[in-house]
Amino acid sequence: MDNEVKFKVKVGDGVIHPHSGLRVRKKLEGFLKFAIEIIQNWRPSDNPKLKDGVDYERTIDKEKREYHHITKDALTGEITHEEHEPLEQHKQQKKQTPKNVKKPKPQKGENKS
Repeated sequence: MDNEVKFKVKVGDGVIHPHSGLRVRKKLEGFLKFAIEIIQNWRPSDNPKLKDGVDYERTIDKEKREYHHITKDALTGEITHEEHEPLEQHKQQKKQTPKNVKKPKPQKGENKS
């Protein structure tokens, strides 16, 4: 067969975990990039208690000016994090977080410590 596809799969722990994700954007004139964005997917977690990862859901609705974010334990479905707030309030919080602050680039001759 010309259309035959062969591939190899290496499995370290003997278990394969298939995951899928979805991103949908509603685009309208007058909105930068999108009017509504919905993201649903599985993500690995930094939390050692959540070894099977988390199910992540985020909705940004610029028409209604709402931000919704829900994170659930992928194994049990228990909600581990939840946010529902006006979009403007979320943007303000995002601006104030330290991880969004850009570090100045070192000048020539300075150490990169």
